[in-house]
Formats: sequence, structure tokens, C-alpha cells
Amino acid sequence: MSACAAPSHIRFSPAAPPLTALRRPRRRCTPPARCSLAAAPGLRPPPELIDSILSKVKGTDRGVLLPKDGHQEVADAALQLGKYCIDDPVKSPLIFGEWEVVYCSVPTSPGGLYRTPLGRLIFKTDEMIQAVEAPDVVRNKVSFSVFGFDGAVSLKGKLNVLDSKWIQVIFEPPEVKVGSLGFQYGGESEVKLEITYVDDKIRLGKGSRGSLFVFLRRERFSDSSSISDELVPHRRARPSRLLSSMAILPLSCRCGLSRSPPKNRGAPAPSPPDKRSKYSGQSVRAMPMRVLTVGKKRSRGTQLIVEEYKEKLGYYCDIEDTILRSNPKLTSDVNVQVEAEDMSMIQQLKPEDFVVVLDENGRDVTSDQVADLIGDAGNTGSSRLTFCIGGPYGLGAQVRNRGDATIRLSSLVLNHQVALIVLMEQLYRAWTIIKGQKYHH
Repeated sequence: MSACAAPSHIRFSPAAPPLTALRRPRRRCTPPARCSLAAAPGLRPPPELIDSILSKVKGTDRGVLLPKDGHQEVADAALQLGKYCIDDPVKSPLIFGEWEVVYCSVPTSPGGLYRTPLGRLIFKTDEMIQAVEAPDVVRNKVSFSVFGFDGAVSLKGKLNVLDSKWIQVIFEPPEVKVGSLGFQYGGESEVKLEITYVDDKIRLGKGSRGSLFVFLRRERFSDSSSISDELVPHRRARPSRLLSSMAILPLSCRCGLSRSPPKNRGAPAPSPPDKRSKYSGQSVRAMPMRVLTVGKKRSRGTQLIVEEYKEKLGYYCDIEDTILRSNPKLTSDVNVQVEAEDMSMIQQLKPEDFVVVLDENGRDVTSDQVADLIGDAGNTGSSRLTFCIGGPYGLGAQVRNRGDATIRLSSLVLNHQVALIVLMEQLYRAWTIIKGQKYHH
């Protein structure tokens, strides 16, 4: 599910149809996983490592109540267990079945805003389930109770295998049921995960931002908890990506630095150029924004314009503008320069940032789609929206692969100072669209 949620270049794809009830798949008989490695000196055997992990996460609300040293012990045991992982785990039938999320190193990764400190006060999580069905279907479900009502949020996704360990899941819009009310909301979302270990009992996964997930195999769902049976497709509510990070599963994986095209998790679906933002006139979370640019000292004119838009944006959200030094190693080698700038920028990014990369290979966007991106990012559980603009030779591989969305402002190549001005104006325009103000026509 990102392990249960997730989360352009921006991905703009048409809204998915409502989920339909599916038959429960037959239980397949899967032989136990065999490990061809004998325990090396200093390595504990798999059964001992598995018992250690499960005993530490038990009763911790999927890791929320686990102290810092407990998280480290789980991470250490998972690292050792990963050394016993079978070859090509994404091709193993062991990945299929029903799994319960019993641990995540980052509380908001499984369940998005439902698992933030405020969300946990309102929504009492009963269970987080992920079902992987052959050949390429993933279903995530979070069951909860709120103000005395039982509820559930469910996602259906398609699996794609990226390499021997990485999988990608593209999810349809989530569906919600609270009491007798059911509806579908939001847009498509995308999540990638590395499968670091799987056997007939447990599965370990590592998200693109480093989050560790532990899944425990279930025999079956309870009679009333079938992921697809509880959904009642009703009217579409205002789009959101609240559960995009519920998406983690084996069969499609997150690429290495150069294996996949720019990522677009959680971006709005494609829409006609004249279509207004889905958030126009709606209440949107004012997530703090930060713009990272690589370059030398800006011209006075550029800085004046940037300051003007920072002041305007300050009415809607907190905005920070950071300049990173171009060519910090003073090298004449372009590759070395890009790598150094890449390292400098990646160190500025936090795991909880929603990162938007500006790249010439990104997706073209309209102003209304920029407004959609701001609104969608605010629903992911991320704490800050960060935009990254590269130097004269562009962004490095680490930043491009860290991006949650990748866009371009123009098919023309723009000087980084010009790109910054265009971006600042578009961010201001996006907020006026969201607020229903008359600046945008």
C-alpha cells in the first residue's frame, strides 16, 4: 500500500472508472521459499531475524509507537534479512496473496494524511491490507473508525515490473466508504518500491524515499472485509491524493537512477487546455513552498521580480527561495560539475518533501494544471512543496529520480533566471486560480 500511500514529469491521465466488485481469487498453494545461502559468520538465520522484526513491531501501531532505537534495530534486522533474498523476487509467485502492513519506518507513508498525528486522533486505524493478484493487480485497503462510524479507503492499481527487484504500481482514484456513504475521489497516483525480501510469511519493501515497510502474509480477509466488495461507487468528490502512498507492491519497481523516465506520482490527469482547475474555488491546504535554484549571483532585475512574487505568494502560503552555488568544485568537467550540483541539491531535500523537478523532458502543463499540482501535493501528507531548477547543464540523476513530479515550463530552453521568474509567476497565478480570483482569465 505505499504500503497501503503515495503520492509528472506530471502524469496527466484520464480519470479512472469506478471499481467494480471482483471475485475473490482462489487461494494458490505456494511452496515455502528456500534460501540458498548458508548463514554467514555474524549473520543470524532468517527465522531468527523474522521473529526479531515481528516481535519489535508488535503493538506499536505499525511503528508509530516504536522508539528511535527500536526503529534502528528493525532496520538492522531487515538489512541482514535482505542478504537472504531470493533472486528476481518480482518474478516469484510468493509476492501474490493478501498482506497486512505491520510496520513502516515513516508513519505517514502508509495511509497519507490518515496517519499524520492529527489524522490518527480522528481516524482509528483498524487494519491496512494489500492484496496482490496475478498477473498484475494490486488492491490496497485501510479500514478505520471515525466518530463511531466504520469506514474504509480502497485503491486498485496495475503492477509493472521495472527490474529484478523494483516494482511500480499505478493506482486508480481512491474510493471511500464511511457508514452508508460511499464515493470516489482524487486522481491517479504512482508508487515505486524495491522488494528486499519475500518468503511464505513476510515481505520487506523499501520505498523511493528510503521508507522501510514490513508486510505479514494473511490467510484470508475477514468475511466482511473484501477489498472490492465494500466499495460503493457514487458521485465523484473533489479530487485528492490522500492515499497515493498506499501503493507499494512487487511487480513493478522503482527504477535505478537511469532506468526509468521522469516520475510523475500523483500528478493531475490530462485535461483539455480550456478546462479549469479542479481546485478552483475550493479549500486547499497551504503547504509551505520552497524553490531551489542552481546558479551564480542573480541580476538585480531578476531578484526584484522574484521578491515581488514572493511578497504576493506570502498571502497564500510560506515561500522560501534558495540559491545553490553553481559548479561548487570549480571544475571544467561538465559531468563532475553536474554531479557536484546534484549532490548539493539532494542534500537540501527532506524525505517528507513533495519534490517537483523542472526538466526539459518533463510534461507540458497549463496554469490550471499547476494549480491542480499544488492542490494534489497538499493531500499527500508531505510537509513541504519543493521546486528544483538546475544549472546551465540541468539537474543530476539523484534529483531527477527523487522528483515526485517532473514538468517543463516551455519547450524552449530557458536560462535558469528566466525559468525562475516564469515559475514564480505561475505559482502566484495558480494560487489565484485556486482562490477563484480574477488575475487568471
